[in-house]
Amino acid sequence: MLVFLGVYAMVILVLKGGTYLMSYHIQVFAGLAELMGKPMITVSADQETMTVNELKDLLSKYFPGAAAQLQGAFVARNQAYAAPEDLVSIHDEIAIIPPVSGG
Repeated sequence: MLVFLGVYAMVILVLKGGTYLMSYHIQVFAGLAELMGKPMITVSADQETMTVNELKDLLSKYFPGAAAQLQGAFVARNQAYAAPEDLVSIHDEIAIIPPVSGG
């Protein structure tokens, strides 16, 4: 088992059925945090990097009740907005930010 501790990231490689699973630790804000039940979530995947769109799809599988809101949310990687085709890594600081409106 390999463990890396950072400000918002932690990597845990777990051997499951011959495959190493990587953990993505993600900060979630506003209404999405309420839908997902907490402001910090962890999801596992068998890849160390994925696109922002792939991450949203993975999160939608873990949290189907938030799927529609996730698709319209912004993803920040290391405190900068990431485009849908940008890669995120288990080593990145990742945040999901729903669109906000004001008046």
